[in-house]
Amino acid sequence: MLCMLITAASLNANAQCATGLQQQSYNIVLNGTGNNTWGFSFPQFDPSIGTLVAVDINSVVSVNMKFEIANIGSSADNYNVLASRNDDISISSLVMPISNSFSQNFGPYSLQATQDTIVDGPISSQHFFSLLNNYKINDSISSAVAGFLGTGYVSFNYYPSSGVSVTSGSNYDVIKTVSDTMTITMTYYYCTSNILASDITKFNVSKDGGFADIQWTTENEIVGRTYEIETSTNIKSFDSIGAVASFVKDGIGNYEYEYPIPSGPSGKMLFRIKEINNNGYVKYSEIRSIDIDKREKIYLYPNPANNFININFDGAFDWQASIFASDGRLVQNNSFNTSHARIDFAQRLPKGVYFIRTFNRQTNNMKTLSFSVR
Repeated sequence: MLCMLITAASLNANAQCATGLQQQSYNIVLNGTGNNTWGFSFPQFDPSIGTLVAVDINSVVSVNMKFEIANIGSSADNYNVLASRNDDISISSLVMPISNSFSQNFGPYSLQATQDTIVDGPISSQHFFSLLNNYKINDSISSAVAGFLGTGYVSFNYYPSSGVSVTSGSNYDVIKTVSDTMTITMTYYYCTSNILASDITKFNVSKDGGFADIQWTTENEIVGRTYEIETSTNIKSFDSIGAVASFVKDGIGNYEYEYPIPSGPSGKMLFRIKEINNNGYVKYSEIRSIDIDKREKIYLYPNPANNFININFDGAFDWQASIFASDGRLVQNNSFNTSHARIDFAQRLPKGVYFIRTFNRQTNNMKTLSFSVR
């Protein structure tokens, strides 16, 4: 079901334009079995109705799983189970996909031998659980909105992959079922009039260690002007984090401000400059963003895969990458000392869900991602 909602309400006094930010939203609800491939489109933003300031992409994900495992060997054994979920959202207007991965371990399960299958014999252990419940995946886009402008459509491809694998123990039979629901919303934030132009000619924000390095250059500089640095993590509201008084030299001002990045937030942090003249007149700069996520950015593509898969390790370390089938069987091992690698499958993989377990031999960090072969 595709819905459209248009709201014309001023969000707050910190809006990017004089009339207040307006918003236009589209959403769709997808229900599947955890490994479906989805394609859908939302309308582009019509530039005739205003100036597009930012685009917010939000997916709310719920995943329910069930697995049943039986020891079909001749002696007791212990079993551990890994449940995994990966979401990849590729958008025609963006170069990089929006990705998220999550996994949870279960066990150990100490099971007596049944020497039978789950279908024909007794179930030794079963588990129903919600792997994700209204889990939010979000991306705010403020500096690359050109692809969202026009009178056509923005195309989305959604590749979820969900799986359950037995990571320890042998001689078992396992069955699993998955259901998922994704509610995807795209929101345009725009001004019905032009953004108030400031005298800022250059404005850049970069990440330098634990700091955001904020630099801007002005022309037509005047005495008595104040520049407030504002930040946001949701585009809807901005908070002041500091201020700099104008410094005039030949009508030009060069400014720099370092902001310590808080340890709590993750994702993108947005910045803008609020220009306040000595008569109280206020103007705003454009918005810049940095990625403040401290987690390892390991991701796979293409997903679904065919004969190979690429992996980005987020750092040139000593890596081991192990591919497992959904039943826990080791398919192949690869070692790399690079930040990016192509893994060619040693054999033709049957269709299904697989897992790559990455291990950083220098930091001992381990992460498991899922992908599908179709």
